[in-house]
Amino acid sequence: MTGIILMHLTSLHAGAQSQARMSAAEARTQEVAAAAAETELVRGRIPEFRAMAKSLLHTAPGNFLMGEFQLRNGRADSAAWYFREGLKLDANHWGCLTGLGHTLLPTAPAEAEALFTQANSYRQNPALARTQAYIARAYLYLPVPAYEKVRSWLNTALATDNKEPATYLVGAEMYIRQKKGNDALTTYMAALDVAPGNIQALYGIAQVYFQGRLYERAIESLDLAFEADSLHLPTLRMSMEIHYRMQDYTRVIEDYQRLQSLGECPVETKALYAAALFFDKRIDQALPVFDQVLGMNPENPSALRLKAYAHQYRGEFSEGVSTIEKFFASADSSQILDTDHIYHARLLLGTGNTLPAWEEYGKAMLRADTPDNSLVIFAEMMDSIHNRKLYETADQWYRRSTDMGIRPTAAQHYYWAEDCYYASYNRLLRGTPEDSARYRMWANRCDSLGLVLSELSPGTYHGLFWQASAKALLDPKYEVMEARPLYEQLLTLENLPNKPKLSAYKYLGSCAVLTNQTEMGLSYYEKYLEINPNDAEISGLAESLRAHLTTP
Repeated sequence: MTGIILMHLTSLHAGAQSQARMSAAEARTQEVAAAAAETELVRGRIPEFRAMAKSLLHTAPGNFLMGEFQLRNGRADSAAWYFREGLKLDANHWGCLTGLGHTLLPTAPAEAEALFTQANSYRQNPALARTQAYIARAYLYLPVPAYEKVRSWLNTALATDNKEPATYLVGAEMYIRQKKGNDALTTYMAALDVAPGNIQALYGIAQVYFQGRLYERAIESLDLAFEADSLHLPTLRMSMEIHYRMQDYTRVIEDYQRLQSLGECPVETKALYAAALFFDKRIDQALPVFDQVLGMNPENPSALRLKAYAHQYRGEFSEGVSTIEKFFASADSSQILDTDHIYHARLLLGTGNTLPAWEEYGKAMLRADTPDNSLVIFAEMMDSIHNRKLYETADQWYRRSTDMGIRPTAAQHYYWAEDCYYASYNRLLRGTPEDSARYRMWANRCDSLGLVLSELSPGTYHGLFWQASAKALLDPKYEVMEARPLYEQLLTLENLPNKPKLSAYKYLGSCAVLTNQTEMGLSYYEKYLEINPNDAEISGLAESLRAHLTTP
């Protein structure tokens, strides 16, 4: 009987040893699988991570990783569910304990701290320093970070194992939140000392440089990150963003194509790619990508904005107006740029809607970040008005510009005077009583602007020319001839262009004839015809004067 029992016990012992060996082998397999899944999570390759993690949901590590994924994406309730499922499988799993404590800390701090204590005091914890670093992270992620607790747990982690990378990564993140970029850099570099090639540290260094707009330094770190792991998607996305800021659109497009080959095409990434195509002047390629982005997110402001711009470049004005109006309807006021109003104005002009176009230019001027930029926008608007010969509208906007804090240049004053002159001239031609009053108003304004121009551009003909032109316009029957001495003075100026010369010769010739100075009148007309021999009116007058002078 004793022999039978001994044999049975021996058999049980051998079976237990075999089961223990199988459990160790299985545990090692799970450990390797969990590490591979965590690598994909760090890389940002979410479909690959999900597939691996789901195959491990019968284990505590698998539930920890799914909980960690949910936690990183701000879904605390889902994260807590996975952490609790993991603790059902292993009541002392360090990651599930700290993860569940992380989710409870904002609302149930006592319960959370009990979980932290359990994880920290478990003697067989295989990742004690990492546990302590993750507890520090939980305090860092509170709505109001508890920095003293964070530092205390990080110091504990360093005392436990100063070669644990997580301690340095959490410490660097703490400094970033405190806006201590240099301390963050130092801490990330310390992480590389204990874990050379650590992708999260290299990415973190690039992120600090990127936030400091030190793009060249950021790229250096990203290049090292690519060497460490060419599949790290956050590195590729940051590379796209940095090269976009540097206007290296070809590199942005190349990075996107790499991301696409890895199956990574979220809407923000695709929108950045479409923008790079647009700014690289690949408008035809950009438009269908904008449509894809808007199919994923119909209110994506970047896609709506640049798609409208693209329509303007292609002369598709109606489509552009519709698109940019959707942009204005969906964008936050802080997102709207002066260029948005400029393109809206250009699109409206393309459809013939001039009045709302001028108002859009006005909004752009008010939104411009510097007075110089406001002046550039103003110049574009005034050119479009001037080219359409909308002289009265031009005068209205010149006068409105002063109320908007814009100071027209001397050159713009010249065109302002010209617009007032032609507004007056056109009213004079119409000849109604109302037109008569308005014609004098604009002629007087032209005269006043001539005086301003003489002060703004001393030594030039500009002011004198418009003063003379205005006074001539106010005296269509040559009754007082106030313009005569001004035109005579104008002709004394050196390097006088043909336009004011012709105006002076014509007016002075007429004055001479009307005051019976026939030879002088003929002389002015002949000088006029030397410049413009094809003017039939002046040619006829000159011929008549010659005939008169030769008649006995």
